Amino acid sequence: MQMISLNDGAQARVEVTGDGPALVLISGLGGALDFWDKLVDELGASVRTIRFDQRGTGRSERGSQAVSIASLAADSWHILDALDVEQPVLCGHSTGGAIVQEMELMRPGAAHGLALSGTWAGPNLFMTRLFQLRQEILAKLPERYAELSALLGSPPRYLYETPDVLQQAMDRTPSAAEAAVTRERMDALLAHDCRERLSDIFAPTLVLGAEDDMIVPAYLQEELVSHLGNTQLHMFDKGGHFYPITRSTETADVLRAWMAKL
Repeated sequence: MQMISLNDGAQARVEVTGDGPALVLISGLGGALDFWDKLVDELGASVRTIRFDQRGTGRSERGSQAVSIASLAADSWHILDALDVEQPVLCGHSTGGAIVQEMELMRPGAAHGLALSGTWAGPNLFMTRLFQLRQEILAKLPERYAELSALLGSPPRYLYETPDVLQQAMDRTPSAAEAAVTRERMDALLAHDCRERLSDIFAPTLVLGAEDDMIVPAYLQEELVSHLGNTQLHMFDKGGHFYPITRSTETADVLRAWMAKL
C-alpha cells in the first residue's frame, strides 16, 4: 500500500499486487479499493492489479478539487502516471465504468483495452429516480441507506447464504462526512453523459452486466454496446449489481480470457 498525492495535494491510497499485464480496477459509488478484494484473489499473482481509494473514500483524503466524473478520471490518470503505468487495461464497475469512459476520451489510445462493468452511457429515468430516492434516505436515515444498498446490490439467495454481508453493511452506517461525499458522488454519476461521444472510443471493449441488476439494469449495458464498436458483451444470468463479489470466480474467468485475446 502506498500514498500518492493528487493535483490538489490530497493523498490517495493505492495498492498494486501481482505481476504481468496491468489491470486497473476502478470502484463504483463507494469508491474504495476493497470492493475488488475477492476479484483480486481470484485473478491471482499473474495479473498486475492496480486499485485505489478515490478521493474522499476509504483512506484517501477528500481534498479541494470539485468532484465530477471527469475530475475522477483525471485523478485516475494522475495516479497511473505517478506509477509509470503504460497501456493498462482499464476496468471500471458502475460509477467506475463511467470514469473509464471519460479516461479513454481524455487520452484516446492510452489504454490497451476497456472493461465496462455494470455501467451505463448517460442519464436515464430509472437511475435518476432511484438515486434521488437513495439521496433522500441517506440524508434522513443513513443507517437504513447502508442496509438498502446491500439489499439492492446482491441477490436475495446470496444474502441468505452469506448473512454476514447484510450485517456488515448495517454496521457501516456512513458518518456525516462520508454521507456528504456519497451525495456529491451521486450528483456526479447522475450528470454522466457520454452518449454523443462514445463513437469516439475505439479501444477493444468488454461490456459486462447481470440480468438481475436492480441498480444499473441490463438494458443499459445493451445500450452501451449499441454505441460502441469493437465490443464484446457478457451478461451473467444472475449475480446482482455486485456480481464482481457475488460471482467473483466467473468474473475473473471472463476478464482473464478476454485480456488474453487483446
